[in-house]
Amino acid sequence: MTGLKTDQVLVGNQALIPYQKFDSSVAEAGGDDGGNAGVLAVVPGFYAVKTLGDKFRAGFSVAGPIGGGFDFRDNFVGRYQAYQSSINGIAFSPSLAYRIGDKAVGRVPVFPPYIPYLTRKSPLTRPRLAMEK
Repeated sequence: MTGLKTDQVLVGNQALIPYQKFDSSVAEAGGDDGGNAGVLAVVPGFYAVKTLGDKFRAGFSVAGPIGGGFDFRDNFVGRYQAYQSSINGIAFSPSLAYRIGDKAVGRVPVFPPYIPYLTRKSPLTRPRLAMEK
């Protein structure tokens, strides 16, 4: 931050296009492979730095530093463990920086990220054995 000579703002997005496939040929409880479980995600980012003097800067960022998930649908062979899950993080980070020397910089971030988590599974039922009617 202290290497910037003027106020700066950066806004951007990233597209995440995952592909997740499960091999259901070894499963005995019935169901299918769930198809592509990857969930399309757009991750926004915003970063700003304000010059407050020759050696002092204030910054603020909003970013998604962590995230992921899957959605195998309801008839997925592993549905009794989990068929849908997601974890998403968002960080609102104000920070201060001060240039101490030519190469030394002190920086203080203020807030940790907020991370909600979701998992869904089918109600747990015992699969029928082949000998049962």
